Amino acid sequence: MRHSRNFQLRCLTATLLLLFSLGVCRSDAFAESGDIAPEAAIPSIVKALSQKPLVALGERHGVQEMADFYLALVADKDFRETADVIVIEIANARYQSLIDAYVSGENISMDELRPVWRDATNSLLQGGDDLSFEHLFAAIREGNLESDSNHQLRVLAGDPPLDWSAVQAKKDFYTYLNDRDRHYAEIVRNEVLQEGKRGVMIMGRGHLTYTVSNPEYPNAVAFIEKNHPGSMTIIHMLTDQPERLRKKEVAAPAIIFLEDTWLGETDAKFGFKRREGVAPPALNETIDAVLYLGDPSVFSETKLRAFDDPGYLAELDRRAQIIYETSYIDFAKSFGLPLPPGTE
Repeated sequence: MRHSRNFQLRCLTATLLLLFSLGVCRSDAFAESGDIAPEAAIPSIVKALSQKPLVALGERHGVQEMADFYLALVADKDFRETADVIVIEIANARYQSLIDAYVSGENISMDELRPVWRDATNSLLQGGDDLSFEHLFAAIREGNLESDSNHQLRVLAGDPPLDWSAVQAKKDFYTYLNDRDRHYAEIVRNEVLQEGKRGVMIMGRGHLTYTVSNPEYPNAVAFIEKNHPGSMTIIHMLTDQPERLRKKEVAAPAIIFLEDTWLGETDAKFGFKRREGVAPPALNETIDAVLYLGDPSVFSETKLRAFDDPGYLAELDRRAQIIYETSYIDFAKSFGLPLPPGTE
C-alpha cells in the first residue's frame, strides 16, 4: 500500500513538472520554485549599470511616484558617478543643443526649454505641461552645477526632430510618429554605446521589451539588440501588484529581478500580440526586473502646469484639427485628459 502511494505521488509530481515545463501551469502554486529577493532600487540600478552599459526604465506616463523616483536617482552620488547619459522619450531631438546648454548651466530659462517636451510627437497626449519634466531637467542641471568633478550627466532627446510648424497634413506628422522607436534606438547606439558610455533609457513600457507585439514593427529594444545584443537590463515600473507581493510588505523603492522567481512566471502585460486562446509570455521573457514603488492602487498623477498660455493652447488645437480632425478640447475629452478651466 505504501509503495502504491509513493508510486502515485511520483506520477503526480512527474505530470505536474511536465505541465509546468510546457507552460500549462504557471501560477502561484509553483511559487516555491523561487522566491523574490527585493533590492534597494538605486544601488541596484547602479550595480546593473556597472555590468551592462544600459538600464532601460519602462514607465507608465504621468505617475508622480515614478517622477519622484527619477529625482532621487539623479540626485544620488553613486548614480551620477556611474551614469553618463539619460535618454528621454518625450523630448524633441530638434532641441538637443538647447538641452545641452541648459543642463550644463548656461543662461537658459525654463520658458525657453519647454518646447523640448511641448513639441514631442505625442504632445497632444500630454494633457498640458507636465511639471515633472521641468523638475527632472532642473534637478539634472543643479546636480551638474554642484558637481565637484568634471563628470556631467547629459540628457539626450529620444524623440524625432519634428518641426510642428511644418506639419500641415497628417502625413507630415505620421512620418515622424512611425519613426519613434528607430530614432530613439539610433540615438542610444550613436551617442551612448558607440561612445563607450553608460546610460539610462526612460520610455513607455511598450517600447522596452525583449519580445514585440508585432515583428513587422520592432520596438526600441529590438533595434538596439540587433547590433548590440545583451547590452541592457530592462526594468518596468510595477503597476499591477499580485496579492502575494502585497503580503511581502516590500520596502519601496525596490528592484525585483525576475529570473527563477514566481513573479517572473506571472503573465506579461506588454511585448506580445494578444490572441484568443494563446497564452501570453511569462514576465521574465519580456523584461529582467520590476521597480516596486509601493501599492499601485494609490499612485497619484503628476502635476500639470495650468493652461495659462493661449498661444500654446491654440497650437494644440491646430495640431488636433490636422491629425484627428477635431478640436483639442474634444480630443482631450475623448482621451480623458485634463481640460483647460471653463471647458469641462
